[in-house]
Amino acid sequence: LQNADEVRDIAVSVAADYGLAEVTPFLEQRVSDRNLRPEARALALSALSRLQPEKAVAVATTLLEASQIQLRITALQTIASLQPAAAIAP
Repeated sequence: LQNADEVRDIAVSVAADYGLAEVTPFLEQRVSDRNLRPEARALALSALSRLQPEKAVAVATTLLEASQIQLRITALQTIASLQPAAAIAP
């Protein structure tokens, strides 16, 4: 591992893999933290979608206009996987 960011990214993935819903507030905070790398925010959104799908869709909807392309793509993927009909809105 290269740095603390990598450790946090791995922790986010592991928490989602093990279904640790207690980390949901931490994930929401990471997704909304504009100072984080877009990759870290996208990873947190993906993890949130596995733990709290309803919250993930709500958060993802707010990110569809994000300036970072990776974040927008992850937001759309999240919505498409959890609410397909909403992903093809007119």
